[in-house]
Amino acid sequence: EFDRDSNPLASDTDGDGLTDGVETGTGVFDSVADTGTLARNPDSDGDGFLDGAEVALGTDPNDPLDNPLIADSIVEFSATQGQDHWIYGYRDLTLDGGDNNYDPDLDFIPFTSDLFVAAENIWDLNPAGGNPWTILGQEISHPNGANSGGGVHWAVRRWVAGELVVTTPVALHWNVRKENVGCGNGVTGAIYVNGVETDSATVAWDDATGSTRTYYVNLNPGDAVDLVSKSDGTFAEPGQGEFGNDWCDGTYSWLRIDTFIPPNPVQPDGTPFVPANTPPTVAITSPADGATFFAGQSVAITADAQDVGGIIVSVEFFAEGVGSLGIDLAPPYELTI
Repeated sequence: EFDRDSNPLASDTDGDGLTDGVETGTGVFDSVADTGTLARNPDSDGDGFLDGAEVALGTDPNDPLDNPLIADSIVEFSATQGQDHWIYGYRDLTLDGGDNNYDPDLDFIPFTSDLFVAAENIWDLNPAGGNPWTILGQEISHPNGANSGGGVHWAVRRWVAGELVVTTPVALHWNVRKENVGCGNGVTGAIYVNGVETDSATVAWDDATGSTRTYYVNLNPGDAVDLVSKSDGTFAEPGQGEFGNDWCDGTYSWLRIDTFIPPNPVQPDGTPFVPANTPPTVAITSPADGATFFAGQSVAITADAQDVGGIIVSVEFFAEGVGSLGIDLAPPYELTI
């Protein structure tokens, strides 16, 4: 405990979900019994995920590039439609009738490639300037309000779950805040999954911090997750006249998606989230692939098994042409033959 600077009175000094005994501080993940992580730092690699969560999900808690994050609207923003599964576009409420929910295929209009303005690093429905003010950048988004010409538009930042192969519970972390504070009205951000609103937040006309929320959802392969910016706002700047609640709609927003679901997850409205049960994973961690042994020599086999949202009750070892070698009921899962 002294060598690792951990608390001898606590089993998990940093509260990261790993006991101090497995946090060896080497910086190299060897196994669930030797994670190489720091006993006094809950996020050894600084990637925003607790060490225990990364071990449970099968990512390396010592490598900031190996983590449960599967999408990041800021880091992955691009001038190319479809890159990293992101598509940039808008919804024309004047054209489609304006219901709150929408057809994710018919009512979402992707920007064409000529609408990307490289000098400003934005997608702009009118690159020449002027209305409609429908814009998407790395963080900035601008819907087109009723006070502007060209129709009422929502700016839509879409991520398609193209890399998922099974139904997967994910966390949608998102933020909306005012960009041009000090004028006009508040703005609204919302999350839609396949055209159905699942979460939303309205921020005031002078709120540069905004609202950061986490919404959990079971996504299927190919589902469309839309981060939407709307010109609607509840809190208007006094004295703005007829369009006091629809003015200066510049918005900042971002969306990060990961596969870490904490115990007993709760939605922003307080309701519990029930994760879909994803298939368990198991892998031989020792001996190494291709290792050789002498005839009659004992071989210790170790396996790592994970079940996100479930419980591992046993691990059974098999050999080709032999069948079952044995069962271990508790981690670390080991067998000697």
